[in-house]
Amino acid sequence: MNLFQALHAEWMDIAYSTVSRTSLAGWSETSPALNQFNDLDDLVRYANRRDHALESDRVLVPLSRRAGTDDLAARTLLQAMLPGIQSVARAYRSVIVAAMDDPSSLVIGVAYERIRTYPFERRPQRVAANVLLDTRQTLKRTIGRPRPRIESLDARMFELPDPRAVSDGACALDEAVSRQVLAPADAELIGLTRLDGYAISDIAAHLGESGQTLRQRRHRAEYKLRRELRPAASA
Repeated sequence: MNLFQALHAEWMDIAYSTVSRTSLAGWSETSPALNQFNDLDDLVRYANRRDHALESDRVLVPLSRRAGTDDLAARTLLQAMLPGIQSVARAYRSVIVAAMDDPSSLVIGVAYERIRTYPFERRPQRVAANVLLDTRQTLKRTIGRPRPRIESLDARMFELPDPRAVSDGACALDEAVSRQVLAPADAELIGLTRLDGYAISDIAAHLGESGQTLRQRRHRAEYKLRRELRPAASA
């Protein structure tokens, strides 16, 4: 049994317990969005519905507000985010596996720490998406970038001298942000999909946007890169 399977098994004991039902009733008194659920597993299933990111966020926000001091709220938020965390773990498996026997434990640990310390007052919306993106950023800082999984780096996108140099792509994005050619969010979108190998469909699901919208946004941003950074790249 891997760690994700263990968490799911543990969750079945937690979700229907008397303590959980009592806590949910207490949370509902100050957070009306939670009134509709009979138990915590009902809440998690609701949060995990596809193409309902805004509705999911409404029920995850009250949990994130409590997660810093309430162990059960933090555990429930972790359970609701496990599909996204598994996606991150798959992307980073090849990077982490050489360093430890169970790479999933590192990814889950980083995500859980972010859940417990999430800056709710500063970022009160899109909680799950923000936690997952923060988790990726932390992993990139500590162990590096994962190998591209779905969409590979295209050198023509950046007009780079070495098509295999992912680090050059990252530098190009950093330069684009510093020169105000790209907004940080657009540079992050390109980095996640072109360099880190995440699927646009996964990111769209986390952000509550359509994949087509994100593809159009990425296309416009990449056009700016080709137009604005070509002189610097070819100099």
